[in-house]
Amino acid sequence: MTSGPVVATGIWNLGFKFALPIVAVILVAATGHSTGGAVGISLLGVGPGGTRRAGFPDQSAGVIRERGRLLTAAVLVSQFRVFFLVLFCVRAACISAGKVSFLPVLLSFAVAGLAGALPITPGGLGSVNASFSGMLIAFGATSNHTLAADLMWQATTYFPPIVLGIVTYVLWRRGLDKGTYQEVLGVKLSAGPRH
Repeated sequence: MTSGPVVATGIWNLGFKFALPIVAVILVAATGHSTGGAVGISLLGVGPGGTRRAGFPDQSAGVIRERGRLLTAAVLVSQFRVFFLVLFCVRAACISAGKVSFLPVLLSFAVAGLAGALPITPGGLGSVNASFSGMLIAFGATSNHTLAADLMWQATTYFPPIVLGIVTYVLWRRGLDKGTYQEVLGVKLSAGPRH
């Protein structure tokens, strides 16, 4: 199995995270909202996107050439699925559209994504939350409502995969114990010690 598709998908995701803040700042500014310090933060996205392309393996370039549209669509669906979850959390935390409209929430999400893409802390721990909350507060949300929105977002994105991972692991271990994977993999697997 080759790493070309994996590298291409990763770079496409990073490209989206670097480009979205720029697009969001332009949209927010076009609607007359003050963008404040978001312009400087979004410009961080311009630099890293160009410098990484030079090291592309030929295989990744081939994947992008052959499946660029599909890859772009998949990344957009994936990222906007998370954004609409964030928007739902913001509205559920009583931050109305009259207080912080759609585009400022998009910009807050975009800046948080950019903060998570920069390796300041492991997994963007703290920096994503601070960026997201800071942007929402700058656009007029209260700190209590912002904290509630951020906690809901984190709970809905972190805990379900953990629970799903635990369930999947338990099912996998049961399959190992019963010998289910021996035929599929064509090798004899050790079930390991039972607990």
